[in-house]
Amino acid sequence: MRHRETYHNLDDESKRMLLEKDKGETELSEIAFENLKKLYTPVNLTYSFKTTDAVEEIGDKLYLSPMLFLALKESPFQMEERQYPVDFQYPMKDRYIINITIPEGYTVETIPEAIAYSLGENEGSFKYVASQRGSIIQVSTEFTISQAFISSEKYGDLKKFFQLMIEKQNEKIVLSKT
Repeated sequence: MRHRETYHNLDDESKRMLLEKDKGETELSEIAFENLKKLYTPVNLTYSFKTTDAVEEIGDKLYLSPMLFLALKESPFQMEERQYPVDFQYPMKDRYIINITIPEGYTVETIPEAIAYSLGENEGSFKYVASQRGSIIQVSTEFTISQAFISSEKYGDLKKFFQLMIEKQNEKIVLSKT
């Protein structure tokens, strides 16, 4: 729904400019939407990008957050308590598959561990898997909210769930010079 409302009537250049907004020195290419105008089907968005401000170099090591601009930086749930349910408006699932090419002359020193978190019995989930295949690091994440409303009684669990997810999304991969 978010993608359909935002991108439905835009030309390709306007879509690219809107997607690049607030992403620093990032240039997107090969942008493709699937099912944007096909109701009752998931919208898929794929693109390639290059960025110049995603890696921190310290000594002979490179530190990078593989989720880059896709990761939340802080939780939207800052209050200690909540009196009303949290309204997500609709169930949702965001899935990202990120492929990172390891620069020549570097090897992977550390990579985040795979993890899966559940929110309650069936309110939501978060999965994170990072693996290396040759010179490619692949990170796969899936964030699901299964119910439009989360009761105020479960607010503490929701807050903790988001905090754990954000911490995992912002873990760094470390590459060492060979």
